Amino acid sequence: MAWVKAEYAPELAVLSTWISMLLPWSVAYHAKGPLGSVLVFVRFSVFELQLRFPSQITFEGVPLDVAQALNQVYSGVQIGGNVYVALPPTAALDYGGSLALANGIWTVAALLLLIAFVLSLAVYTDESRAERLPYPYPRLAGALLGGSTVVLALAAVLMAIERGTVGFPIPVGVLVMGALSFVLLRVDIVADGGPASE
Repeated sequence: MAWVKAEYAPELAVLSTWISMLLPWSVAYHAKGPLGSVLVFVRFSVFELQLRFPSQITFEGVPLDVAQALNQVYSGVQIGGNVYVALPPTAALDYGGSLALANGIWTVAALLLLIAFVLSLAVYTDESRAERLPYPYPRLAGALLGGSTVVLALAAVLMAIERGTVGFPIPVGVLVMGALSFVLLRVDIVADGGPASE
């Protein structure tokens, strides 16, 4: 039994790709950050949004610059107030150990998602482009999202190893992306003028 009508499969593939790009793949809350600071990490497909709440520490009556200490520990560029943005390739270079590997792996997933997104834009602007692809577009999008799901799940596991630094990642978006990928890989494909094929 098909979960979506075959003639709507390309539209579902475009929508699934856009949802995967916009939905955070991981969220982490870290209440025991350096020097008692609190951090929230929201990881989207191609960037990480960090909310840093530095603690207030004084040493012999002199306040310490905890925000500067956090800059030494975490990758990212301040975009306003306590909000920072980090990109996975630069984070892979800034961190060491499991975090460097996790961000390197995330970079691979980001590239897969960018390919899927560019492909979805091409199909959205001109649906006839889907017919020129070597494989049915919904299956191709499903494979790209599925590959991203597996890679991001591995990145989440590696980040969980370093939960003392970045908190425990909750891969909500990975589950949604995996479900969308499964649906796209199982959808019936309509041939030109013919019946749906598996």
